[in-house]
Amino acid sequence: MGTASLFGYTQNYELLLWIAIALASALLIARTTTHKIFLHGVLAGVGMGLSNAMVQIAFFSLYVQHNSHAAELEHFTNAFSPQWFLFVSSPFVGGIYGSLIGALSVAASKFHHPK
Repeated sequence: MGTASLFGYTQNYELLLWIAIALASALLIARTTTHKIFLHGVLAGVGMGLSNAMVQIAFFSLYVQHNSHAAELEHFTNAFSPQWFLFVSSPFVGGIYGSLIGALSVAASKFHHPK
């Protein structure tokens, strides 16, 4: 998702894509994991959040060039750079996203047990 967002492919559909990825991840985790299902979901979400942010940070000029809303990050705060903001906020956003995936995984595991 990070790579697709660099070129602006996800601008209007990013939320829907993240929801689809969360549902697919939750189903995969529920299908393949027998214990600590919530933790697996949290770790998956944090990993996705961090990797997405790292791609955007590494190629920030390209990201801003193709995503007009990202230019607002430069004016968001004078205290630190937009890249630093993405770096600091990504574990928290990933944690929230991971909690969602974890909860969905637990719910999906009630209906589908690993083989």
